[in-house]
Amino acid sequence: MESNEKNTIKADENVLSAEENEFLKELIIGMSTDLLRIANSKLRSRDDSKDALQETFLAAYNNIDKLKRSNNPKGWLVNTLKFKVMHMQRAKFRYIKLLEKLELENETNEMIFMDNYYNPDLYTIITKDDYNILRLTYEEGYTVQEVADKLGINYEACKKRIQAARYKLKEEIKNYK
Repeated sequence: MESNEKNTIKADENVLSAEENEFLKELIIGMSTDLLRIANSKLRSRDDSKDALQETFLAAYNNIDKLKRSNNPKGWLVNTLKFKVMHMQRAKFRYIKLLEKLELENETNEMIFMDNYYNPDLYTIITKDDYNILRLTYEEGYTVQEVADKLGINYEACKKRIQAARYKLKEEIKNYK
C-alpha cells in the first residue's frame, strides 16, 4: 500500500495506554468479521479487503482519541472502512485507465506499449513484466496469489513486485501532470 503521513504510525504517539489498547482490541475483535464482509462485498478481492481492513485499523490506532470520543465507535470504524474501500476503488480505477492508455494490441494480438503516447521511453518507466503484473491484478482482477501462481513466484515476491510497479506508475503520474 502507499505510504504517506496519514497512513503511518505517529512516532511520538505510538504507544497506547492500557485502557486505549483494551478499547481498541475489543472493538477490532468484535468488528473484524463484519468489516471484512463489508470490504469483500465492495472490493471482491480477499487481499484488497484485508488491506482495507488493515488501513482502517491503522486509522483507528492513529485517531484513538476521536474514536473514543465518538458516540458510535462501531459506526466510526464502518465509515472509515467505507472511505478506505472507496479510496482503493478509485486507485484501482486510475491504474486500469492508465493501463488501457499504455496498452495496444498489434496484428498478432501480442501486448505492446504505446511508446509515443505516454512517454517516449516508456520502458525506462515500467517494464513489460511490471505492466503485465499490474494488468493481471487491476484489469483482469486476479488475486495476488493467483498472479503469483501464474508467474511461478511466491506470494510475498509477487506482492512486492506489484507494490514496486504501482510506485513506479504513481511517480510517473505525478511527473506527468
